[in-house]
Amino acid sequence: VAQATPTVPGQKQTDSSTAALGRTGIDVLDAENRDGKMRVQLTMVDDRRSFVEGETIRFHVRANVDCFLTVLSVDPTGTIRQLLPNEWHKQFQLNAGQTATLATPEMKFDFVAEPPHGRTQLKVIASRQLLRLGAVDPQQLQANGMIEFGNISEGAKGIGVRLKPSLSAGVPSGPEIAVDKLDKLFAPNDWATASVMFVTREPSR
Repeated sequence: VAQATPTVPGQKQTDSSTAALGRTGIDVLDAENRDGKMRVQLTMVDDRRSFVEGETIRFHVRANVDCFLTVLSVDPTGTIRQLLPNEWHKQFQLNAGQTATLATPEMKFDFVAEPPHGRTQLKVIASRQLLRLGAVDPQQLQANGMIEFGNISEGAKGIGVRLKPSLSAGVPSGPEIAVDKLDKLFAPNDWATASVMFVTREPSR
């Protein structure tokens, strides 16, 4: 379970309506739930929107109900990646009213800026039940650590992971769901999304 951290004073709250890529045709990226009572907020630590290659990328997530989190990224080339859950952290639960700063100190990795550089979208999906996207193959996850879903034009990098000293990975529990249509899968009050944009760049020379 995530450790609670205080919301940073003056932080701007960002949701999926303020940082959209436009319609991609990919449900997990396009899905928004404007009618439900569930809310999730996504903000960058210190409201940073620019990172140099190799810098750690950290962000805050807060929800108004107990939920599981799925975190996706879309890099400047349109490549989509599931950042969380991954091989080193099988699931992530957030308590209502809690602000988690990811990656947490307990996780075995950090998120870091890496090529390809440019505008990157970060999207979080909060759901009352553990969400397993249909494209995620557990064996592939174990082999690769993280899952890439391919490119938007064909059908995320921009953020990578840097492993920390060995820590035991979380063990998943509870129901798993293998369907990608979020609005068909969950009741209106059982899911929410939020997104934010930032830029990564090469080091100055």
